[in-house]
Amino acid sequence: MIFDKMSRAASYYDLNPGITKALEFLQSEEATALKPGKYALKGEQMFVLVQEYDSRPLDAGVWEAHLRYIDVQYVTSGTELMGVSPIDRMEVSQAYDEKLDYALYSGDGSFFELSEGFFTILAPQDVHMACISVQDSLPVRKLVVKVALDWQ
Repeated sequence: MIFDKMSRAASYYDLNPGITKALEFLQSEEATALKPGKYALKGEQMFVLVQEYDSRPLDAGVWEAHLRYIDVQYVTSGTELMGVSPIDRMEVSQAYDEKLDYALYSGDGSFFELSEGFFTILAPQDVHMACISVQDSLPVRKLVVKVALDWQ
């Protein structure tokens, strides 16, 4: 798991060419102009989900992880809590759904504030819980780029 301010994104360009493309896209004017929805950036190898929602209470959150994609999540407005835990500290509560690329988990993790201008990179071993209210439910706009593990 990586957590940082988007102004320092170039520090992570050497991790993976797909992550580089995702971070470059998230910094583009094209990304900021998108309406909510799903947009292909490179077919199913890389796509972005533009989300607008109200953050929710902790008891409404779910722990999840993905096996086919790395998440690059970037908040463009608002603030939410993001939970994260190593997968080996969690218990599977719903088996992996290959079509939807997620499994659900139970257990405990650590939380941090993901606020406007910050991003996080979550790999398959990073079980995460997103969209959680810091205190009161507030509007959040977030872009999530899904980068296939076999990105080429």
